[in-house]
Amino acid sequence: MRRLAPAPAALLAMAVLVGGCAWSGRPVADLPARHQSVAQTRAPLGTSTEQAVHDLFETRIEGLRRADLRRWLQGLRGPDLIARQQALFDRMRMLRVRDVRLMGVRSLGPAEDRASGWTRRMAVDLSYRLTGFDTAPRRFSLEVTVDGTTAGPHEIAGKSQVALIGSRPLDRPQPWDLPDLQVRAGPSVLVAVSGTPSRAEAIARQATVASRRVAGVLGGTRPAVVVVPDTDASAAYLLGRAPGRLDGVAAVTDGPLEQNGRAGADRVVLVPTAWSALSTAGREVVLAHELTHLTTRATAGRGVPLWLSEGLAEYVAYRDVRMPEPAIVRPALEQARRAGMPTHWPSDAQFAPDSGTLSASYGLALLACRTIAGRHGQAGLLALYRTATDSGTMASAFRAVGTEEGTELIAWRRRVAELLRVTAQP
Repeated sequence: MRRLAPAPAALLAMAVLVGGCAWSGRPVADLPARHQSVAQTRAPLGTSTEQAVHDLFETRIEGLRRADLRRWLQGLRGPDLIARQQALFDRMRMLRVRDVRLMGVRSLGPAEDRASGWTRRMAVDLSYRLTGFDTAPRRFSLEVTVDGTTAGPHEIAGKSQVALIGSRPLDRPQPWDLPDLQVRAGPSVLVAVSGTPSRAEAIARQATVASRRVAGVLGGTRPAVVVVPDTDASAAYLLGRAPGRLDGVAAVTDGPLEQNGRAGADRVVLVPTAWSALSTAGREVVLAHELTHLTTRATAGRGVPLWLSEGLAEYVAYRDVRMPEPAIVRPALEQARRAGMPTHWPSDAQFAPDSGTLSASYGLALLACRTIAGRHGQAGLLALYRTATDSGTMASAFRAVGTEEGTELIAWRRRVAELLRVTAQP
């Protein structure tokens, strides 16, 4: 994710990143059992009500798969719910949702008696993929309310004794839940935007430019899903975070890690307030950084130190930007003047949002990767990263490119010292 930092007005807020771009080799916050396969997470049905809800959703899922709206609406009661679910059907088809699977049904409390029968809140756990973008399932859960009275005109004859009278996300919403959804899909980018067609088209263009920049360095890029909510609170909700925890952040890469340590269903979520403060060039930098994470997360089996993962993402993001290096890494230089020259690569803890060293750490990480690329070529930097993710040790990664970590540390410190010299006040 990105935090705004001072930069020249022409490239407003080309900021350094806050830590937590969902890349450290550790699982990111997602739904329960995110490391389990689809087959392993099915739970037995415990009551007749759970079985009825299970049957109802299996039928509705089949309707979505067959593009059969009538089947999708079976078992629903109430004109407002039916209208919302019809819109949801259209949005899911727009997003090319596929492989929707029912993972389980569970009760969220006892039944509540009514004069005409009873109601009960249930949780329905599901997974899905987006065609052409997800290589692994992404899980989500719904909180539904069912009515134990006669289901009415949309009931599933002979299969269910309950009617669905309410449905909403239980924890996180999904892209199809965005109000005023606009979808733009290309071979490398799928953009789901809450807003106007022009907003969606602009972000799709910027994401395509960023994708090409990433491919130009990494040799290819993972197809990316970019989600653009209408408010910061909605962004926090999509990410499963508390409102206010995204202040100054422009984008976050988020998704579950599979058992092999790789990500196959990432989302890049843009945060409206910080995003709107960026210039077009700044937005392309932000997106290129996040798409670098998205691409490396899809292929890396082990995590690497944050200075390397964030430094590589910054290296890619700024590679085609004509901006003086001292301006890009100004917080790092200010910290070195104030606290002294760094003696080690930035630690993972220094990338924490509340570390007080966040912006400086991203600048130092960028300088580290630029130093390595300058001495061993861009191919050498990429080989270092890939060897580190394969072997899990930095010592073997440095040896693989014909150097030692201590040698590169010295070269990096010299680069920082030279920048301090040329930017010193007269």
